[in-house]
Amino acid sequence: MNFNPSRFNEELKFDRLVEEKLGSHVYVLTDPTDKTTGNQPFYIGKGGGNGKGNNRIVSHFMDARKSFKTGSANPKEQRIHAIWKKGFEVEWFAFKCEETDTISNVAEIVESSLIQYSNLFSADALTNQNEGNSKKFLNRQDVLALAAERVTLDHINEGYINRPIILLPIAKGFEKTKDYKEALIRAWKVTPANRKLKNTVAIGLIDSISYCVLGINGWRKCDEANSNGTRYAMLQKTEPTDVLLYKDFRKILEPVFGYWQRGTGGGGIILKIEQDGRVEFIRGLGEEFKDDIYYI
Repeated sequence: MNFNPSRFNEELKFDRLVEEKLGSHVYVLTDPTDKTTGNQPFYIGKGGGNGKGNNRIVSHFMDARKSFKTGSANPKEQRIHAIWKKGFEVEWFAFKCEETDTISNVAEIVESSLIQYSNLFSADALTNQNEGNSKKFLNRQDVLALAAERVTLDHINEGYINRPIILLPIAKGFEKTKDYKEALIRAWKVTPANRKLKNTVAIGLIDSISYCVLGINGWRKCDEANSNGTRYAMLQKTEPTDVLLYKDFRKILEPVFGYWQRGTGGGGIILKIEQDGRVEFIRGLGEEFKDDIYYI
């Protein structure tokens, strides 16, 4: 039987939510096939740092797949190949590192990480009665559970059926304001017809993940002058549920992804979702696709 490395450790790249929740971390790759301990660490690395875009753990498996094809694997990748060939996946753990401002705090983090590293082998290996500030290593499932859940019809059924939903890209606004709500409130191009939509909900997305959800009570012209035309800020109200918060809207965006990538013309994507899951795009879908049928 031919060995297929693509079948093992198929972790997706960490999304923005995982990166934010995990932050700076130390990770350990372990060998579940080791006859001595059954969980022998063979690589230790650091991830996170300044944050965004860090996928060190996942990149090791991607590199191992590439090197298997080229035959130029380094010792770490050779070990990964050996584990995969035995029919196992590489286990991995991450230890979150909190920000510190004193040498004493750094020492506490080192102490706690060493305690938890030892506990990977045996929970009874150390005689410490007080484990200090040590925290449990996050295993593979723990880390991946931090990712945004894909939005489904079940979520929409919680008060969002047939309501106008405006999806707005707030990454640039958040960079300026450092506030998700403020980035969502202003400043958008909205036609008179779309400003008259009733019972509308606005959702601010970064990398397809929702970071703020607000009901819209109305619109007002933005105070600041704008050379690109009049922009409007929403008069917001709090939604009674946060069911659409920290959800992945990638599936819904697929039919309008090109328009989304181009910045949506400063006005976002507007849609409604019916009881059966059918998606009606009010803004963002090209005329040539108006007759196509899309479902959540």
